[in-house]
Amino acid sequence: MQLPQWAERFIHHAAADLGLDAWDIDVAMDREPGELSGNLASVEFDCNNRRAKVTLRTDAEDSREWRVTIVHELLHIVHARVDQAVEDELLPSLPREARRMARRMYGNAVEALVEALAGRIVDLGYRRRQ
Repeated sequence: MQLPQWAERFIHHAAADLGLDAWDIDVAMDREPGELSGNLASVEFDCNNRRAKVTLRTDAEDSREWRVTIVHELLHIVHARVDQAVEDELLPSLPREARRMARRMYGNAVEALVEALAGRIVDLGYRRRQ
């Protein structure tokens, strides 16, 4: 399925606004993106090569919810180097149970932060362009 024009334009502008110009970001459509059923989108990234792939569910439509979802995924790319440092440098030094708990706590905290920022960024962008 082809990426809708609104999504292509929005992703291009949002990525630039978030300072992701140096990243090569591919965008794809899939009926079920990511590992969890019901996801609207997912992201995969390679920090060393500054490459990422954002996958949107095929029913993406131009709405606040979808714009927040896209910014949410792009913010994960912005945050990728921090995630990589935590995963590669911090977590391996912890005992197995502590590592599992720390990974879960870190993941939950990042998701909450990214979701809050994504909504705020989209709302500010709407106001700025009106």
